[in-house]
Amino acid sequence: MICKNCKTPLRAGAGFCSECGAQAEENNRQPLIRPFSKKLLILIGTVILLIAAAAVLYIIGNNSSSPVKLVNEFKQAVNKKDAEKITSLLHSSVSDWTFQKSDAELLLAYFSEQTDDKNELFKRLDKEAAEYEENQEIYRFDDEPFAAIALKQEGKKWLFFHKYSLQVVPVYLRVKVNKDDAKIFINGKKIEDQTKADDYQTYGPFSIGTHEIKAVIEGKYVDAEEKKEVVLYEVKNSKMDESISIQASTVEASTFYEDTSLYINGQKTEMTLGSAREEIGILPTDGSVTFTLEKEFPWGLAKSDEFAVTEKYINMNQFTVLSPEQQEEIMTLLNENWSQHTEALQTADTSKMMLVPEEYKESVKKSALQLATLSEKYTATFIQARYDMESIKMPIYNEDKNRYELKVEAEYTLLEPQLHNYSLLRDGDKATTTFYMSLYYDEKESKWKIEDYADGSFFLRESNEIKTFEIS
Repeated sequence: MICKNCKTPLRAGAGFCSECGAQAEENNRQPLIRPFSKKLLILIGTVILLIAAAAVLYIIGNNSSSPVKLVNEFKQAVNKKDAEKITSLLHSSVSDWTFQKSDAELLLAYFSEQTDDKNELFKRLDKEAAEYEENQEIYRFDDEPFAAIALKQEGKKWLFFHKYSLQVVPVYLRVKVNKDDAKIFINGKKIEDQTKADDYQTYGPFSIGTHEIKAVIEGKYVDAEEKKEVVLYEVKNSKMDESISIQASTVEASTFYEDTSLYINGQKTEMTLGSAREEIGILPTDGSVTFTLEKEFPWGLAKSDEFAVTEKYINMNQFTVLSPEQQEEIMTLLNENWSQHTEALQTADTSKMMLVPEEYKESVKKSALQLATLSEKYTATFIQARYDMESIKMPIYNEDKNRYELKVEAEYTLLEPQLHNYSLLRDGDKATTTFYMSLYYDEKESKWKIEDYADGSFFLRESNEIKTFEIS
């Protein structure tokens, strides 16, 4: 211990300093330190916490209200195709519509195909975000596009920070259909039950993307519909006009044969057709619907080729009811008969004509006897037969005789080396003549029979299908 007055060391237990006489008690006296009160400590701690909290909140608030951060989150969500994140980031610019996940999915589908539009949007949003960060005023034109995304500043957040949002500006669709009573679907959702022809109706709003508009007129057998894709992205007007034209009409049909069953697109209907026009109902007339006919004949079931529905009235008279095999059998029958016919002309002996009735034979015998009176002997060889296939395909029903009949247009060529008989065309010794060959179907014997023949004095129509047989 030392003296506080003169700094001289003091002996232990000394009451006075030996140098200056100062009392030792004053040298031992310690300053009184009063401790902080509990209330003061609490106050100081609270202030420190508030300052720290304010600093943290400032950092959080500043980061959360950053337009650059918002834009970057949106860009990242688009590139990752995160529809849920996009839904949380984008907000509607109008009060009566909400941007939903389905809208985000349409947006992603659009940007996946239109990468140039996506990149241009990112570039614009980056520029606007940077300008907001620098507290620059962004000038916006009055004619800003619809079906677009805009970065907007919306007042204050927590009193100190600017608030930013990415807003989707939707657009409405005005749709008209050329027919009454159509239903309208947009993106698979029905939004109209009954249209009035050529009358615009407004639907929406809708967000960015490619939207499918479908108009449907329900028919008894087939619905008539038309689809149209509409791209909505940065359009000029708040309403976009679209028109849909459905090719459909109330269709009538008829055919040559009575009580013929009607099939539509391969499905049998309860309708039967005949020569009188029958109303089928409203159907598409764009060729997407086909009619098929079916009828049971004595020789078997016949089914027609398809008839495309492209007009209001479908005439199906061209119904081939004999199969190619049955047609071939008829021509083979006719060829064999004409060989016998030609032989009988030379001999006047019709006993070998096994395919025709007696009346037919009598006619041939009469011709043969006339040829026999001439100065030279008549000889002929059957060398060619030609048939107009249109005359074979469609038998006609004879109500008086209660049977089906054919009148086949045939052209026969004979080689006549000596005596020339009558012919329609002649090329040297070749004589060509046309005939109407009459046949009927015998239901009892289930086969076609030849009944008669007659000179035709006509030429086969070469524009038709012609079948030629070279007879050996």
